[in-house]
Amino acid sequence: MLEPAIIKTWPVEGISRIETEALFGNVYVAGHESSKIRVEISVRNFGWPVLFTARNAHSILKDYELHLEQQDDVLHIKSSLKGHVINWLRFAGLRFRILLPMHKPVQTSLRLEAGNIRLNDCEGRFYASTGAGTLRFERVVGEVEGKTAAGTVEIGHCRGNISAQTSAGTIEVSDCEGTMSFSTSAGTIEMERLIGNVYATSAAGTVEANDIDGVLKVHTSAGTIEVSGMNGSLGASTNIGTIEVEVLALGDFLHLETQAGNIDVKMPFDKGADLTITGYTVRTPQLDQFEGIRERDRIEGALHGGGIPVQIRAHAGNVKIGQGRLNAFSSINKSIKENQFTLPLNFFQWNLRGFLLSLIICITLTYGVNSIFYFSIELSNGNVLSGIYIGIVLGNLVNALIVLLIVAMFTRYFVPKIKRNWVKYALLNMFSLFGSIVAQIILVICYWQYANIPENTEDSLNMAYLYLFIPCIVASIYFFFWQRSQQITRKISEQEYQLVSLEKLKTRAELDALQARINPHFLYNALNSIAGLVHEDADKAERMTLLLSKLFRFTIGIKDQHFNTLEHELDIVRTYLDIEQVRFGPRLTYLLQVEEGLSQVKIPVFLLQPIVENAIKHGISKISGEGRIEVHIARQNDHLILRIHDNGPPFSENFFTGYGLQSIQDKLQLLYDHRASFDIQNNDYKQVIIELPC
Repeated sequence: MLEPAIIKTWPVEGISRIETEALFGNVYVAGHESSKIRVEISVRNFGWPVLFTARNAHSILKDYELHLEQQDDVLHIKSSLKGHVINWLRFAGLRFRILLPMHKPVQTSLRLEAGNIRLNDCEGRFYASTGAGTLRFERVVGEVEGKTAAGTVEIGHCRGNISAQTSAGTIEVSDCEGTMSFSTSAGTIEMERLIGNVYATSAAGTVEANDIDGVLKVHTSAGTIEVSGMNGSLGASTNIGTIEVEVLALGDFLHLETQAGNIDVKMPFDKGADLTITGYTVRTPQLDQFEGIRERDRIEGALHGGGIPVQIRAHAGNVKIGQGRLNAFSSINKSIKENQFTLPLNFFQWNLRGFLLSLIICITLTYGVNSIFYFSIELSNGNVLSGIYIGIVLGNLVNALIVLLIVAMFTRYFVPKIKRNWVKYALLNMFSLFGSIVAQIILVICYWQYANIPENTEDSLNMAYLYLFIPCIVASIYFFFWQRSQQITRKISEQEYQLVSLEKLKTRAELDALQARINPHFLYNALNSIAGLVHEDADKAERMTLLLSKLFRFTIGIKDQHFNTLEHELDIVRTYLDIEQVRFGPRLTYLLQVEEGLSQVKIPVFLLQPIVENAIKHGISKISGEGRIEVHIARQNDHLILRIHDNGPPFSENFFTGYGLQSIQDKLQLLYDHRASFDIQNNDYKQVIIELPC
């Protein structure tokens, strides 16, 4: 990380807007817990050792006009060159880092001619514009408008009104909630796991959307539209392109239209709908309780008495409508069966079976190639070499062993490091030729020991020279088939992986549902606590609000979808307990004890917090004296043991009926099947024990 050359701070009181302008450079904006606005300016000096010498930061800053000042309620952060074009050749630029208070959002405007802009963990109203650079927004709450002429836009875990526009770049959005609008002239728009109202347009690119809940309106002039896992209202149109849609639950409308392309739709037919479907040909399943017109090129009428308007039009293409989700499981299973490799694939496995199989193949190939050379030579000169067969048998065995060892070592140590295929074969032949010389020496020894010396030794030497190249040929043939087997194995593995991924879609949806219900669970309790403290102790209420804000930043800042490090999960628990300590005061103490070396072990997200919350709700809150929470985590053999203890009253009989602990058990079942355990000890030292494989 660059050391800042300039650091300035301003109190947030009296500042309502920040204006940032720069010719080129990078801008990073983030939220922090302080009540001051902090601006750090660093120098990125790459230098050019051939023409110039690298200068220090303060020397480069002299070439810039910097304005860092407050005028009325506006904070200006501006930089410009003093006319020295030579700085462009020096590859020197500025990096701005702006830290904003979390508890008082400030309207912020960022304008760059060339450079990257990044917003992280901040709240407020933001406008970001760059001529040539990347925009990246992560965990931003509020209103965001971003524009880039030639760059990519990346948005993740944001909430509010979000707008992004790029002329020649891709827009990638995931895990966001609110009202969103995205536009690109010549790029792709990729959206995943969004909630709210979403609008996307692309002039000449593909629009892909997955797991959208709410309203989605999409248009592209010359591109394909692909939507899967849609829950809600959908409108999609394209002038020249195909539309592929998978609707899980219909919203208020479904409108699909293409001027020159086909439409493929998977949707449910269990609700009332007014159908208007036209195309060159229209194919649908049998529609029960449908009243209206059904012809080859159009369907118009009411389904289940009418209701949701469904309009699908392909002006110069076909319409195909199916029910339910795509039947991907059967197609992948069929593809795997069709591509089954008939020979065993355990070449070069370091076990007896793999060794014997490889040796048999090498011996067979060696004998085959030797036979071709041997009988060709015999037919050419008409002489029969008597007494040489024992030497040939032993020599072939030695050749096969050497080829096997060379190819095995080559594929294990050299192939991963070489990219070009012809280099692999050239190097393999060099090794094989060297091994062949060793084999010929052994062959001569075997020949002298077990066979009579032929009279024509010159012919024998010529034959021996030809034998030098036999291991090279055998090694090349064997290596070729090894490569083919690896390719087929890789294809089968990829297809199996896709099948496993599809089988986990249902699990992921269930986990997302559990997570969505857990978060409001502790939010409800925390807000009740804050409401109770507002009139009694305003400082405590403010502290609880800040801690709650920090806690929710954990929920939107999780990068791994269903797992997180133990260190991060304990930080969540610690923040939650700090919230409860504000409410309970000295009545609540806690201890978090973790065995050394386990901080980076991954466990399911929000596994510990609901259990600790139950310990507060059903344990500490029921006693008048001092309450104590203890969390002990250790490794035992190949399992991770998590113990959560409180000194409250014993668990009641209906303790399992609450959603908190039941959701934990459901989550463990979905993620680990039967490899994890959840146990409650309701004795003098009551505790919840979770055992996870690690």
